[in-house]
Amino acid sequence: MTRFALPTLLACATLAVAAPAFAQDRAPAPRNDDVRVRIDDLDLSSANGAARFDERVERRARTACAGRPTLSGMQCRETLSRELRGALPAPQREDYARARSGRVLAMVPTVSA
Repeated sequence: MTRFALPTLLACATLAVAAPAFAQDRAPAPRNDDVRVRIDDLDLSSANGAARFDERVERRARTACAGRPTLSGMQCRETLSRELRGALPAPQREDYARARSGRVLAMVPTVSA
């Protein structure tokens, strides 16, 4: 019976040491409720406004996900950035999408012959 106790004890000690490192790597990602991005001074229907919004989102995501290991940090930043863009109100989200698509819509007057 004692010959099983030592391997079991060693296995438990290994798990106890590995658990904090695993828990640190699995820290919950910040949610878009916790991170704010100012948009009231941006024209999201313009390419410049959409680009400035992207810069702000990326900066906030980098700050919120700082200190994570490389892979989980990249996943955190990508997920948070996607959530922040998705949290835009519908009209601003549509303007942003049009500005990012690169399509330019223009009204051209027609001339009657």
